Amino acid sequence: MNSKERFNNLLNHLTYDLIRECLHEIPRMSSAGEDGMTVDQARENLSWLLRPILKQIHEGRYRPPAVKRVYIPEGNGKVRPIGIPSVLDRAIQVAMTRILNEIYEQDFLTCSFGFRAGLSCHHALATVGEVLYRLKLEHVLEVDIQDFFGSLSHEWLMKFLSLRVGDNRVLKLVEAWLKAGVMEECAWRESEKGTP
Repeated sequence: MNSKERFNNLLNHLTYDLIRECLHEIPRMSSAGEDGMTVDQARENLSWLLRPILKQIHEGRYRPPAVKRVYIPEGNGKVRPIGIPSVLDRAIQVAMTRILNEIYEQDFLTCSFGFRAGLSCHHALATVGEVLYRLKLEHVLEVDIQDFFGSLSHEWLMKFLSLRVGDNRVLKLVEAWLKAGVMEECAWRESEKGTP
């Protein structure tokens, strides 16, 4: 596959069956989104819930719901905000991630481990250990991009995606997710940057 190739008609791969499969990969005890729907409820009612949403997506009319903002404690005593999409929206996002991974996986460097299927922090640590041993290195520099996902530029991300994604319907859907907003303490807040 050519790393400069742009892909069209990607949305045609976002099907009911793919989304159903992705929904069944979401753990049953996962948190509900702002709508309060559980994974079990989404699975039981998938047919009548998903078909109209999928139609709206393919017609370019889908408006994703805002994500529910919660805060999780970190080891340093601080808290980190995360957004919890509705269960159905999460399944749709997982399905779209699978589609986009088919394009981007070939572009990733072998030393890149973050958020990649089949790879984990354990793989990264094993690779670091191997390199340290092989090159007889004694020092490691830890670098962390503070609040990377919370400060990601929507404009930059959309430009980056459009280099390989030629299907405007997919770009519009991703942008809609980025701009869906956040519900926090019963108040909607706009998402101007970052991933919800």
